[in-house]
Amino acid sequence: ILTRVNLYLTKKKIKSRYSNFAKKGDLILTKSTLTKDGTTATVSKGLTFEQTIEFIETIKRSYNGETAIHPIDMIWKELFGDLHTVSANLFLTNFVYHRQREHDVKVKNVKQLFTRLNRMEIYSGNSAPARG
Repeated sequence: ILTRVNLYLTKKKIKSRYSNFAKKGDLILTKSTLTKDGTTATVSKGLTFEQTIEFIETIKRSYNGETAIHPIDMIWKELFGDLHTVSANLFLTNFVYHRQREHDVKVKNVKQLFTRLNRMEIYSGNSAPARG
């Protein structure tokens, strides 16, 4: 569910946050149930729909670069590695041609895009302005 809403956390961090969420909310995470053979077993109770939404909202509010990988940074690293800036040619090759599979775009189109983005000043905390 978290991946579907663009919140990327390791399983360890999810378990830790879930445990903290459960403690703060005094949630009963397990219940005893009678099995077919007459013994008692402990099973997971789970969360209500409302509790699930609250848990996701809790994660969303605390989402930052220290606890999770921001989707923009994840995509950037996948496409360009540790580079902080990329040329129009590299962007065109790695992203437009290979990732988007759009072959009718030219370098001048990418430079125009870079100009617009740089004017808007939309950067991830780990990224620098694109260069033409």
